[in-house]
Amino acid sequence: MKTIYLISASNTLKNAYNILDNTEYEPKYEILSCSGEQLASSLSYKSIFKDLDKIYSSSYISALQTTKYIARNNNMKINVTSSLDEHIRGHLGSLTLKEAMEQELNDFDFKLRYGESLNETKQRLTDFLKKVLVEKDEKVALVSHNNAIFCLLLNWCELGYNYEQEPILSFNNEIIHDGIINNPEVFELKFDDNKNIISIKTIESTKDN
Repeated sequence: MKTIYLISASNTLKNAYNILDNTEYEPKYEILSCSGEQLASSLSYKSIFKDLDKIYSSSYISALQTTKYIARNNNMKINVTSSLDEHIRGHLGSLTLKEAMEQELNDFDFKLRYGESLNETKQRLTDFLKKVLVEKDEKVALVSHNNAIFCLLLNWCELGYNYEQEPILSFNNEIIHDGIINNPEVFELKFDDNKNIISIKTIESTKDN
């Protein structure tokens, strides 16, 4: 059996929902806020991260800053890969961010100029996960980002919406993502020896596990 921990990068200095309308802005270089650093540090001491075999991080600064604490506590090197980078939304043009997000959720093949579709993001992360699953490591952490992780989880989860029409994800009739973003978020995925998913659950970042 193999255990994969999907971890979203901690809180960044700016609120992405307020700045992504600026198409010249490159979120890849945004750093964590002071609270984001504190949350990432606290997260790294959770017992579930003891005895990790390997840890991967997206190439985004916020992901690396989140990963460094877990790597330090396990005396491990960080394996950096762009395969775990955030979903590239692209240039909004005349659309608002909300309109672009709605179109993406209505059509997973929709993409903006210089961006990628949700299906392309899903395939990128799925291809990487398949490589991880064939390695001998049994306990692996993957530090990525909210939208990218959302796309990956669509492989096994059912998509629904809450009362605010925010997307929610459920697995085996249990909600694992309720539409509310709480960075950093942690999802524990267990796979059998045939690489089939056994379970998915949310790990509360503020409680010890």
